[in-house]
Amino acid sequence: LVLLIAPFEFLLPGKMIGVYVSNVIITVVTMCCSFWLLRQLSPGISPILAALSGAILMLCPYELGLFTYLCMDNYTALFLVWLLCSYKAKQPILVSFCGYLLAFNKITGLVFYVFFLLSVGMYEVFSTQGKSFFRKVLTWWDWKKVSLWVFPAVVYLCTTVVADDLTVLCFYGSYTEASIGIKNLRGLANTGMQAFVYGFRWIFTLLTIFAAALLLLRRRKLTNMLKADGCAILAATVVGCAATLVVLCIYR
Repeated sequence: LVLLIAPFEFLLPGKMIGVYVSNVIITVVTMCCSFWLLRQLSPGISPILAALSGAILMLCPYELGLFTYLCMDNYTALFLVWLLCSYKAKQPILVSFCGYLLAFNKITGLVFYVFFLLSVGMYEVFSTQGKSFFRKVLTWWDWKKVSLWVFPAVVYLCTTVVADDLTVLCFYGSYTEASIGIKNLRGLANTGMQAFVYGFRWIFTLLTIFAAALLLLRRRKLTNMLKADGCAILAATVVGCAATLVVLCIYR
């Protein structure tokens, strides 16, 4: 969501177009996934009927009113389609990614994710050839797949254990006597997270600069770039980044 919304907020700050375009993209992707999934589950279904069935996700009145909102219930419903599609395509990485989206959108999404994978896992085990249940489990077991499936749930549980330390208060600085408390580790963590994660709207620009730098390094040797003016530019960049860090911390 951040990768989709942040570039539009950077280009048009204070506008709803970032959320709107992002929701349109997510909805269109979901409709395509729904169309593919229906065609896989029912090969005899007509393309028109499959398309209309997927269009329900966008044409229902509730959905039409949410294109300018961050609605976690809506995202959970759409990401469930992504999960089913990823499992049907036998892509464990995408399954894990969808589980991550579901877990951190809404707790009901995580519940469905766990219940769904337990159900299909048991079905796959019992469908595996073997004389005993233990032998079937050994035949079915795949460390990569199981690890990817479990990863979103483990990450979510870890965040609940250290939830207080990961809590980011948008107006954290308003409740402290000083902007930075060196001895307050939680305060420092909140300041860093707020300044560089949740409040960092320039991620698209940063990625563009990083990609351009990589392309430049591939074409020119690093030793040639770090001579004369190159060293001055590098030093100025480091000083500028350090100054920006100080200013952001003081602001927080």
